Amino acid sequence: MSLNNDDRSCLRELKKYLKSYKKMQDRGEAFYLLLSREARENGHSEDRLLLKYLWKSKRLFPSILDKSYFFYKALNEGSIEEIKLLKEIKFKIHKFVLKDGKSAVHYLADFMWGQDFYNIKKEKKLNLMEFFLENSRKNYHDNQGYTYFHAACVTGKKMIVHKLLSRGIDINLNSYKYSPLHIAVWYRHEDVVEMLLKNGANPNQLDVEQSTPLHALSWVRVCECAIDLRYCDKRKPVEKIVQMLVEHGANIEIRNRHGDTALQMSVSRFNVDLTRALLKFGASLSSLNEDRMFSWEFKRIELKSYPLTLNIIQMLQLLQSAGYKIDLLTRLRMLKCWMRVRGNDTDHLTSIYSDFKNTEADTEAYNEDVTVADAEQIVYGLFIYRNFNFYIERKAENFLHEQCKILVPNQPDYWNEMQPFQCRIDMYASEIARTKEIMLTEDVSLYQVCQMNYSRGYSTLKNMKNWSLPSMDKILCTDINIIVKRHLANIFIRLHLELFAADLFMTDYCKLNLPYTVCRGIAEHMSDKDILRLCEQTTEKSLVLPLPTRRSEHLHLKRPQKNEDGSRSSPIQNRKRLRRQ
Repeated sequence: MSLNNDDRSCLRELKKYLKSYKKMQDRGEAFYLLLSREARENGHSEDRLLLKYLWKSKRLFPSILDKSYFFYKALNEGSIEEIKLLKEIKFKIHKFVLKDGKSAVHYLADFMWGQDFYNIKKEKKLNLMEFFLENSRKNYHDNQGYTYFHAACVTGKKMIVHKLLSRGIDINLNSYKYSPLHIAVWYRHEDVVEMLLKNGANPNQLDVEQSTPLHALSWVRVCECAIDLRYCDKRKPVEKIVQMLVEHGANIEIRNRHGDTALQMSVSRFNVDLTRALLKFGASLSSLNEDRMFSWEFKRIELKSYPLTLNIIQMLQLLQSAGYKIDLLTRLRMLKCWMRVRGNDTDHLTSIYSDFKNTEADTEAYNEDVTVADAEQIVYGLFIYRNFNFYIERKAENFLHEQCKILVPNQPDYWNEMQPFQCRIDMYASEIARTKEIMLTEDVSLYQVCQMNYSRGYSTLKNMKNWSLPSMDKILCTDINIIVKRHLANIFIRLHLELFAADLFMTDYCKLNLPYTVCRGIAEHMSDKDILRLCEQTTEKSLVLPLPTRRSEHLHLKRPQKNEDGSRSSPIQNRKRLRRQ
């Protein structure tokens, strides 16, 4: 199609307009606005023709890297129409490799399912990812060996996976650090896992860490139903996937390069549902190493997003019910881990974004987003504690108020009037109604326990025959879910504190020489703070190798002394000499 006079005149004006931007990034932004406007309006053919001429201009965009700016932009926005337009003007959307060596689908997969942040455009990016896969003629791969087949396993779309398999793709291809089955298992796509196994996927294939797909079940994953900038701890069901892998020959006791079995990894991450499933299908408790069970270093996103303090308590209860021996040393390790995970009880009150404010964010726009995310979480937290009368320690409440003053220093009255949008308030009200339906005793609901301080809550629940956490399925993925579970963790930990203190008092380390019932009574009258301090001061070495406390025991450990005639003293002679001294 040729240009008429009006088109040429318009083209000259557009070129002049774009040339007015000296910096290539500014020029690219201006062209992207033209591109996106064209995409939104489903443009006319003559407008598309003008864009093609602009796109091909060597003076405007000398290199392919200049043009890649629009590609990045479209990927980040999740815009299918703009990608279609780029494809129409001969941009090689499938073959183009981004700066880090990744293909577009690899970039989308990492960006969309990233472990550190949640992006509110996830659904758009998923649709864009599917567009790439559905409009490809072969199994493209990037410089990292990541293929379209790997990406198909991320989406969980059976039709796309089947389409690629029908082209004769090696189902166990090892071009990338993880196999397609590893990825499908990681995202817990049951249908895709089943399809891969039925078509010959190796359930014992190893990745770069010498881990099998069973190990992949415990890899970090944030909840896919997270809303806005928040997270929850819910995960897809896992039992069927474990069953399918085991039935197809997965060795449940294989260890990775760190010596961990799938059960060891699951326990060290306190993934209760996965641990329960692995035990059900034959995982051995003998494979557990306590040095690794309670020493895992959790990422900041996990510490803020999951009620790990409760998960630790649940895990210990599950292991004990399965026959694992919980002795004093085990409980000490657990409590030290619990204290480390709990932190100062205020870290989780602000957004995950605040952790990166001074380290990974340099732009004004990013810092502004950080402030908004922090502000939202603080407003939501204060609203819940105030309006539903949930218990919060004075220190934590003061922390929230101080953060309000820091975030909005020029608007002192703003936070007193601030509250969530009505749709969120309605959602909170619905969740609170569900907590009122969950009865922990005949007379006390979950909601009422959340209004009690930790001491009163424990006094209310300690006589329960089964003190385990009630089913929380009725509570959705909201701030309420996390707050409730963290509150219950601070209540239920009291039982373990008392058991630890009582058992400790019975050892040679303390030497109280009192009956267990008396030691338990002493522990019951101690405060949480005192027992936690006792726990901090107790070392594993002191429990394994108790130090002698009497002077005579120290002397008895020395070499036998010589008598006046030069002979060695017997132990009896030494003791008599000590008595005389």
